[in-house]
Amino acid sequence: MGTQGIVIKEKQKSEESTVARLRREGKVFEILVDCKEAMKVREGSGNIEEALMVREVFKDAGKGEKHGELIKYFGTDDVASIASKIISEGEIQLTQSYRNELIEQKKKQVINEIVSKAIDPKTKTPIPPKRIELGMEQVGVKIDYLRSVEDQVKEVIEKLKAIIPISIEELMIKITVSPQYTGKIYGILKRYGQVLSQNYLSNGSSEITVKVAGGLKNELVSEVKSVTHGNIIIKEE
Repeated sequence: MGTQGIVIKEKQKSEESTVARLRREGKVFEILVDCKEAMKVREGSGNIEEALMVREVFKDAGKGEKHGELIKYFGTDDVASIASKIISEGEIQLTQSYRNELIEQKKKQVINEIVSKAIDPKTKTPIPPKRIELGMEQVGVKIDYLRSVEDQVKEVIEKLKAIIPISIEELMIKITVSPQYTGKIYGILKRYGQVLSQNYLSNGSSEITVKVAGGLKNELVSEVKSVTHGNIIIKEE
């Protein structure tokens, strides 16, 4: 009996169905699962009952061959318990729609990382996310959802240099602020960059030097100005 003879949950779309597989002592155990929910289960936030498309464990899910040695290899014949082990310890075949979702998530992370670090070296201003995204499309960037954001950021920036003035720079910013606001902005400065020094002036004000990624400069300036109601002096070193 093939899988075409097995009733799959009506609420699930067929394209979301995939196979999770575990090899144990030379035997293969497969289950049909909803890809996204199964990945949630693996990460510790999903529901195993929602993940299971069919409440069976198979030798070969494609052929619909049920497994008859569950107790021998798992110590139980409870499908939910076995399915949890298969999902957490085995491999899950990712659907194309889920791969596309992972690629889009990684793409946004890469863009955000570039925006936070890079500036236009001519104007010394951050580069808008949309300009980065359009530039990536123009130079044909392909995001790999399996690789780290850090590794891909370097490659993407090198490709973008062909069409966009872009560089990774850290800026030194000196901020002079009156005593009543010093404590309020200090935490903000540490969140955005590295505080290098703090000097106290004769009038009680503080002169703070911070190193910040070029792409974060505008956000930092905007936030400290908001907190101090504009009662602040900011100079780029």
